[in-house]
Amino acid sequence: MIRARPANTPPHIFMKTHICMLGMIGWLLQCLPAKAAENAIPPFVAEGRLVTEQFRPDTNLNHRTEGSVVFLYSNGWWQVESSYRYMHRPSEGPFVENSMKIPDGTRSYTLFEGSTNRGMTMAMACPISFPLSGRTAMLTAWLGLCPYPELPLIDSKRIRRFNHLPDYRPKIFNAPENEAFYAVKYLTPENAFLSELVITNKGFAIDLNVGENGLEDEGIIRRYPPPFENGFTELHYKVIETTNLHGITFPLRAVCKRFTNWGAKDPGDPHMVLQSEFTVTRISFSEKDVARRIAAPAEMYAMDARPGVRSNYRVRDDQWKPVSDPEIKRRTRSAGQETERSEFHR
Repeated sequence: MIRARPANTPPHIFMKTHICMLGMIGWLLQCLPAKAAENAIPPFVAEGRLVTEQFRPDTNLNHRTEGSVVFLYSNGWWQVESSYRYMHRPSEGPFVENSMKIPDGTRSYTLFEGSTNRGMTMAMACPISFPLSGRTAMLTAWLGLCPYPELPLIDSKRIRRFNHLPDYRPKIFNAPENEAFYAVKYLTPENAFLSELVITNKGFAIDLNVGENGLEDEGIIRRYPPPFENGFTELHYKVIETTNLHGITFPLRAVCKRFTNWGAKDPGDPHMVLQSEFTVTRISFSEKDVARRIAAPAEMYAMDARPGVRSNYRVRDDQWKPVSDPEIKRRTRSAGQETERSEFHR
């Protein structure tokens, strides 16, 4: 229906109003398919095997880990856990890594089964939408099995890199030198799961230095030497095999590779330093399977790095509050006052 312009409305105002309305309608129509598609992926649990190999270009030593992975998904929430052993140290472990989406970020922890240390498990809460990128096993499973993954995209061409660092370091993560170019594809027709992701750095390396006390520094960013100063492909994730369940295309087998300039001579042929491959063995839509959550330690010591939080505290039953929660704000204020008193008495 075309509405006639009221007699007392200037033509230019009438036209601007209709242009704005058409723009809003177009934006809503663009958003509706994405929302409908998101709701089309039902809650599920996926289980599989995971093999990770690390290659040192300066030696003949290759480290290999083998283990299992479990991924849970429900209405945008996810949890992933990998349990693995080092094949050259079969008597140790297994090592368990777990990451989960929480309000305003993710939390991650590691368990060393068989360890005689009975200290409290430390959990890190970070303002990111993916597992710690240095934990390649979890990251590979997340890239493959998380529907509509929230990649750290900057715009249609740039992304923040999945650094191979042991923990979250905001100064590194948010640095301009940590930006990279990317190319991404999704499994059709749902476009829910990644099919391929290629990340190309801009020619900057991140080095960690270990001091006399055995602790690492925040990291140093430097330019790669020629001929790698303009960048090279440093991460390549690709689905190799798929399956169809309930009319949805799921990844069945995928590989994630990391590359470095060590031992390489050409930016077009970097050295593969790590390869992680997962194979899905079971996918369940059962309400009983989906309702269960992977059991975390009953109590953990939280190292909370989410924005505005400056305190460490205990978390019980893996229940995490948003940064806007009054209790979190109170803890932050108390921690700030304690820091001020400590600095005053120096």
